[in-house]
Amino acid sequence: MSGTRRAKEHGDPEIVALLDELLLPLPGVTRRQMMGHPSYLVPVLDLKSGAAKPKMFCCALETGVVLKLPPARIEALLAQEGFSEFAPMADRPPMRGWIVLERESAADIESELALIMEAKAWVESGA
Repeated sequence: MSGTRRAKEHGDPEIVALLDELLLPLPGVTRRQMMGHPSYLVPVLDLKSGAAKPKMFCCALETGVVLKLPPARIEALLAQEGFSEFAPMADRPPMRGWIVLERESAADIESELALIMEAKAWVESGA
């Protein structure tokens, strides 16, 4: 058998479709599968090479999205219902700088567009 086999893409298809619709038309935003999940990236200038490199700001899950945000913002959000630390491996500590926005549906995700855009801006700033 020849050819390559694609890994199964994880993430709620409705959430992925919504994120594609909202994010991919934005300048510089691309989508790539990372760790099996549809992930959204923006180009960020790498100071060592001087070249723009794609950096992830959002990742679709089966029950919401993962966002990269400043530590103080994450701390404030964790005090609210519907947010949790991002711990992709149960036997390891949560990943710093990332938070899970837990929502039931794509419509619930759409209502959080401002927060998703905040994550995009944070990563674009070189975070």
